[in-house]
Amino acid sequence: MAGAWPAIAQTFHPGGPPNKQRTPLIVPPARPAPVAIAPPAPPMPPAPPRVAVAPAKLRGSLVYVYSFLDLREGLYTSKVLDRFDGDLTARLQAETIGSKILHFDHSAASTGEFYAGGSLNGSESREIPVMETIYRNLADEVAVKARFRLIVFPSQYTVAGAWRFYQIRFVLIDTRTNRRVMDYLYSGKHLVMWKNSENSEAWSKKILDHLFAELKTRDLL
Repeated sequence: MAGAWPAIAQTFHPGGPPNKQRTPLIVPPARPAPVAIAPPAPPMPPAPPRVAVAPAKLRGSLVYVYSFLDLREGLYTSKVLDRFDGDLTARLQAETIGSKILHFDHSAASTGEFYAGGSLNGSESREIPVMETIYRNLADEVAVKARFRLIVFPSQYTVAGAWRFYQIRFVLIDTRTNRRVMDYLYSGKHLVMWKNSENSEAWSKKILDHLFAELKTRDLL
């Protein structure tokens, strides 16, 4: 038996006969572990529609008028300014709007300091304490329950030969929000200064016609 082991060792080949080629063992690649995929994010909700806030109406309210036209009383004349105040009050009343007018020269701020600039060919520029005038008068605004504040300011007046060119700025402010709801600049011109009531009436009507047309355009009436 001892001499037979070599023969058995020659004939036993675990991988098969020695002259036969072995087929390589192909091992499939390992399957990767599944990756969790998050579901897509839901779409963003639509933005809420913008709601336009309609401006408050002037009808049925009271407007506190701050008139600075008397700064140029020497140019407009007191007759013209008185006519304008009366016509403005009447036009507001016709729209069921109450009013109270404060002239700058009659206000506490008129006694304060302001700076006058040089004039050239009839034009003049100077700093007027508009906000101080309003601030000092806020208690009266509250007392009369003013819903709006109207500032009437002679922003420019220029003399060129026989012509007078002028601009008047109208600024309307909501007193509850302190927000400016209208800023209108009226530009006009004339050849001579008014010396009679007929001319002052025509001047006043022309300006107020433009002002009230602007108020209607802005849906404030």
